[in-house]
Amino acid sequence: MVTLQNKELTVTIAELGAELQSIKATDGTEYLWNGDAAFWAKRAPVLFPICGALKNNEYRYNGVTYTLQKHGYARLETFEVERATDTEAVFLLRADDKSREQYPFDYELRIGYRLVGKTVEIAYDVKNPSEQPLYMSIGSHEAYVCPEGIEQYEVVFAEPETLYTTPDPINSNDTQLVIENSNVLPLREEDYAIDALIFRNGTRSDSLTLRHKESGRGVEIRYEGFDHLLFWQPYKAPFICVEPWCGYPDTPEHDGDITKKVGIQKVEGGDTFHRVHSITVL
Repeated sequence: MVTLQNKELTVTIAELGAELQSIKATDGTEYLWNGDAAFWAKRAPVLFPICGALKNNEYRYNGVTYTLQKHGYARLETFEVERATDTEAVFLLRADDKSREQYPFDYELRIGYRLVGKTVEIAYDVKNPSEQPLYMSIGSHEAYVCPEGIEQYEVVFAEPETLYTTPDPINSNDTQLVIENSNVLPLREEDYAIDALIFRNGTRSDSLTLRHKESGRGVEIRYEGFDHLLFWQPYKAPFICVEPWCGYPDTPEHDGDITKKVGIQKVEGGDTFHRVHSITVL
């Protein structure tokens, strides 16, 4: 476990999955879910090299079929701590013979955490050290604790939004209107009775605030450059996941070729894919 600390925050990250474990303010307030397995044993897994599920957990590349579980495998692997200071840490995962059995690409995946005042900055860097293109997706899955229940909270976007969810993206392109020309997304438990709110086209906004309606306690989440956005919780759990993704589940028309997959990111040989999102305690 790696601990980062400044005058405002204490943050812990596990080497397993380079996964955030805690975001705690100096007054003792915890903002991240505690991983209670009664609802969900994870807290903030990093999704790589895919986000969401594949049809039959399979994809094809260069005529070969591979099996890859939902959200990929990085969350289950132990990262190397490449660098760590009081307020910054970088975690590294490289391709190896084991990973190539399910994902035949070379890569260097770095997840960087940095504290700046009340903000946790999270950087995702995927380097392609080979000469061949790399096809990948990456996303976040942070769970923010809502001890009073999610219906006592609301999401406020930076811009007015008209958002449609795609409830069953693998099997259907059907959509349902969630909000129309509004900054505010109410959090209703009934919306998560089946699964998630999945916004395939992302949002106009590149930031949002998750806050308690009365006290204003919460977080601001910035996600510039992330193409898709999801909200999820196990039904009636005391937390909500806010998930900016550079990736998307399989779609009904997808034929399994990973190079044509919706949301897939192509990284040319020698290049590095880079995104940053941040969490600011209010």
